[in-house]
Amino acid sequence: MSQNAGQTSADSVVDAMRPYKKAVVGISAVVAFVCMAATVRKRAGNGRLFEQATQHGRGVSPRVGAYIFATQTFIAASTLVGSGALAISMGVATALNVNSIQEFSDVVREKVHQRFPELRRSSDENSPENIQSTKDFFSELAYELEKEEKEGPWSESAAHSIIGSRVRHELGLGPRK
Repeated sequence: MSQNAGQTSADSVVDAMRPYKKAVVGISAVVAFVCMAATVRKRAGNGRLFEQATQHGRGVSPRVGAYIFATQTFIAASTLVGSGALAISMGVATALNVNSIQEFSDVVREKVHQRFPELRRSSDENSPENIQSTKDFFSELAYELEKEEKEGPWSESAAHSIIGSRVRHELGLGPRK
């Protein structure tokens, strides 16, 4: 019985912390971003980044130093981009009070619909407008296919030929075969 009480207590702590998860992750990402930016700025302050990469391994050839420098730069850039993206996404998730991509999609779709009511929803496949536009498209397609059957396949006119040859020449494609 005491074990159940412990689980209930732990569950209540987890439930109590749930609203703060996104904020904690977002703040951590901001801190990581600021720390990495400060580190890069400090190292770049003296204008000798490449030489710092070769200082740690004395007697390192410039080629190995270049690899070390490239690796450090890649790690710094990846950390900056990743932590920045995480901070922004957690900030947006906190501001919109969402916990998943589906919730985010629903909230944004609703906000766009409220802001721009003249836009119709594309997910409403059975709306009369969508049904009519689909019917119009297929009737036009059927008309073009019937026309092609009667008149034969489309043939290039003299104007099309001249314009096409100029376009191919400009693009360096050469004459059509």
